[in-house]
Amino acid sequence: MRNSVKRTLVAGVMSLSLIGMTNSLWAAGPKEKNESRAVLKAREMVEESAYHDWKTLAKAAERCIVIDKNLKEAYDWLSMSLDLNESVYNLTVLGDYYLKNDLPVKAMNTYLKALGKGRSEIEDFDGRELESKVWVVRNIIYP
Repeated sequence: MRNSVKRTLVAGVMSLSLIGMTNSLWAAGPKEKNESRAVLKAREMVEESAYHDWKTLAKAAERCIVIDKNLKEAYDWLSMSLDLNESVYNLTVLGDYYLKNDLPVKAMNTYLKALGKGRSEIEDFDGRELESKVWVVRNIIYP
C-alpha cells in the first residue's frame, strides 16, 4: 500500500509540472512515437539555443522529465542551466528530476531552496505550486 500511495503522490507532483506546459506533439498518434518526437524536439531546442540561454536548457530538461525519457541528458541540461543561472524555475525542474528518480530528500531540499530563492529575490513571488510539491514530498518521506 505504501508504494501505491507513493506512486500516487509522485504522479500528483509531476502533474503539477504539466500546468502551463503545452506540447502539440502529444496530441495525436501512438504514445511511443510522440515521446520520441518530444525528445527530438527537446534536443533541437537545446541545439538552436544561445550558449547562455539557461531557460531553454531547463525547458528541454522539463520536457524529458515529464515524459520520463532521456533523463541522463535532461540532468546534463539542468546542470548547465544551473551553472549559467540558478533560478526558481530550474531548481523546481531539478526537484522534479530528483522526485522522478526516487530521491525524495534531494527533491525536498531542492524545492525548499527554490522557495527561499523566490521569496528573497522576487517581490510578488507566488510559491503555492512549490509549497504543494513540498507537502507531497513531505508525505513521501514521512508517511
